[in-house]
Amino acid sequence: MKKFGVITVIFFALLIALSTTSFVPVPIEAGFNKFIPEVKKPVTMFMSGDIMLGRYVETLMKREGDDYPFEAIKEVYVESDLVFGNLEGPIRTNHFQTPDNTMVFSFRPETGEILSRNGFNIMTLANNHTFDKAQEGLDETQQYLTDAGIDYFGHPKDVADVLEKEVNGHDLVFIGLHDTFLNDLDRGAALTLVRDYKEQKKFVMVSIHWGAEYKLVSNSTQQDFARDLVNYGADVVIGHHPHVVQEIEEYNGSLIFYSLGNFIFDQYFSKDTQQGLALEMTIEKNKLGFELIPVDIIRSQPIVMEDDKEFLLELADRSSESIKLDILNKQIELKRKTKADLFPLSNTDYSL
Repeated sequence: MKKFGVITVIFFALLIALSTTSFVPVPIEAGFNKFIPEVKKPVTMFMSGDIMLGRYVETLMKREGDDYPFEAIKEVYVESDLVFGNLEGPIRTNHFQTPDNTMVFSFRPETGEILSRNGFNIMTLANNHTFDKAQEGLDETQQYLTDAGIDYFGHPKDVADVLEKEVNGHDLVFIGLHDTFLNDLDRGAALTLVRDYKEQKKFVMVSIHWGAEYKLVSNSTQQDFARDLVNYGADVVIGHHPHVVQEIEEYNGSLIFYSLGNFIFDQYFSKDTQQGLALEMTIEKNKLGFELIPVDIIRSQPIVMEDDKEFLLELADRSSESIKLDILNKQIELKRKTKADLFPLSNTDYSL
């Protein structure tokens, strides 16, 4: 009995000691962290087609307000990390509104601020209109975008102005190319550039201005070069210029969107020029996801298409067999590529 009493006293003494003692957590050894796998937050990127804020679009903006072109679509991409488009013309200090039905564009000095206020933070300048006002217009465009906090990449004449950006721990590279008949693109230099960045294990997106206007299917020149871009390391190829939505091709583990069509434009003469395809791309460590967002363009204002069944059926019909069902479901998912996935050589000699 005496033994039991002693044990009881010791037990209660320990309880009192424990309740009044502060415990200092033992630090994890620094070397232990290397065994914890790195977790990167995905990157979300909204991608749109051609954006032209001059000519009759400017008339509508003066009448309805500067934010008018974006008002019906902005809620779709407001939470995206990156919001991208093809800026189809120069921003000018000495601006005069482009007359309707003419083709030499000029945008107001406020354009950069308008784009930024409406969520856009990355633009390509590799197209056939950013040089409409020559080098001075291009220089001013770059400065206005910079002042508005908008990144840009690509050049209307050269393989230049690559954008490297780290987002949520992912190393991203954006390359813009202009490959219409109006420009003599050095395709060999472009392929080398893509390969060099992929060798650094970066995510490589190529935005390219190419193809024939108003054609719903790409031509063989586009297809050959697109596949070479993929073989040299492009994770995704995004096309512009035809002003209509062209097919989607799955090739060697990548997607080629030959043309996203218009996004904000004043081409009211056909159904196809008043429809576009936007994308929400999700970049993760080991996979890529693409949400397809068909849009109607009503008086130069894009809006999510309410009845998109016919549009998607036609798009799937002219796209790769392997992704037809995915297109109808508006969701495509692919494994992220590594250097080991690449074919080593192009099928075309671009040195000629």
